[in-house]
Order: sequence, then C-alpha cells, then structure tokens
Amino acid sequence: MDNSLYNRYALALLNIAIEEKKEKEYREDVKELVKILKENRKFIYILSNKVVTVEESYKLIDEVFSSCNQNIKNFIKIIYKNGRAFYLYPIFKETLYRFDDYLGIERGTIYSPDILNKETIEKISLIIGEKINKKIELENKIDPTLIGGFKIILKNDIYDTSISSQIENIKKVILED
Repeated sequence: MDNSLYNRYALALLNIAIEEKKEKEYREDVKELVKILKENRKFIYILSNKVVTVEESYKLIDEVFSSCNQNIKNFIKIIYKNGRAFYLYPIFKETLYRFDDYLGIERGTIYSPDILNKETIEKISLIIGEKINKKIELENKIDPTLIGGFKIILKNDIYDTSISSQIENIKKVILED
C-alpha cells in the first residue's frame, strides 16, 4: 500500500485529536495500539480475511481496544469497513509518527550492557532533549557487546559513549600512524 494512504489516515486521526484538544491522550492510545498490533498479528489476519461477520468484528474491536478512546475504536472500524484491516499496523505506526512530530517528541533506543533504571533513562532523555529541543522517549535494550557506557539511536542522531566505541576509535588512531 502507498505510504500516502497511511499518511491520510494518520492526519485524519491527528486532526480529530487536535479538534478535541486531546493530542497527548490520543497519542498514548495510538502508542498502545501499535504495541498491541505488532504483538498480535493474528488479530489483523482475522479482521482482514473476513473470517468473522462485520458485527462480530466490531465487537472484537471494541473488546480488544476497550481502553482506547471511542473515536479511535470507530476509526479502526472505518479502516476495517474500507477493507484495509490488513494495514492497521502500518497505518497506526504512521499515525504515531505524525503525533510525535506534532507534539515535538522523538522516540529512540538506548543500548546498554545492562538494564538501566528509569531515573537514569529519564535524565539522559532530558539532557539530549534539551540539546535537540525535543521531548525524548527512550526504550532500553541490552547489548552486551558495549562492555560499558551506552549508545543511543534516534531518528537522525547517534550518541555513542560505549567503551567498545572508544576502543574502536583508539584502534583507528593507532592504525592511522
């Protein structure tokens, strides 16, 4: 499917959120939806293959996304009705990007040799956020090859303070001579 279609759906939902002045609340629902849809591909398969009736599909949508705003559930139903249930995940992934852009949020990953505590991640997020003038949300992933320190990957930036990176830099300097 064409990315412009994902974008049209994404902008439509963003505009609804803006009209209601609930951008942050909608974003949290969309963020949760992306996670649910990524982990439950069978749900998308059931909806996209018309295994169940329209009424049963609507009921299933209401149950699976019971914690979501009613407008978001209705939005999912419209996508389903338009025969695009197979594209729910990429549509909502694009929608999350649009909400992030609108709210000045950048999501990224912080790799570390061990799990970082929430306070450390928040401090690092604040420091980088001030530097690039955005709110940063980081997901921690383990990378034992880093030895120590951490590596952060954002959309357009990489911050690498890992020991393995420092060792590589030292190797380059030594080998240049």
